[in-house]
Amino acid sequence: VYIHGLGNTFDDAIEETAAFGSALASPGGFNGLVIGFDWPSYGTAVSALASYYATTGINWPVVNTSGTIRDNINGSIKSFVTVIQNLLAIQINNNPINLSILSHSEGNYMLLMGMLGLKQAGTTSGINNAIMFAADISAAIFQSGQFGYAITDICDNVYVYYSGADADVNYSDYDFFAYH
Repeated sequence: VYIHGLGNTFDDAIEETAAFGSALASPGGFNGLVIGFDWPSYGTAVSALASYYATTGINWPVVNTSGTIRDNINGSIKSFVTVIQNLLAIQINNNPINLSILSHSEGNYMLLMGMLGLKQAGTTSGINNAIMFAADISAAIFQSGQFGYAITDICDNVYVYYSGADADVNYSDYDFFAYH
């Protein structure tokens, strides 16, 4: 399951998931199914404005959504829980499927909140891997007593990729620091 980051409209999310799946399916590569989980983000042009207005306390949704970017993520938790629970219920030859979640940028916050929702719904295990790219969340969430416990409890393996050489991550660190 792939969770997109900030600045992706529904069309962008479909294209990004399809491109990701195609790249993984190259000869000798991954032969599984790639599923995209889309939460209501704003397009690239208005994401910065929406984030700016959110930091000023002004609620400025540009589409009919739950409000700010984080409000939109919070409004998507139930859907995330439903999708993951349905996938965890799939069995092949009486064996659970191998399920991995890949998240990018602000999608990591969606993963964080979605996993808390799964934990509250009683899910305790079943996801093989969580792979978090360009994580827009603080590493402190994985410390004892913090929100990240749901990710580390439910997933067998958790991988976080972050590079100070990634221009987008550096841009996000400075311009969207209120979200980290």
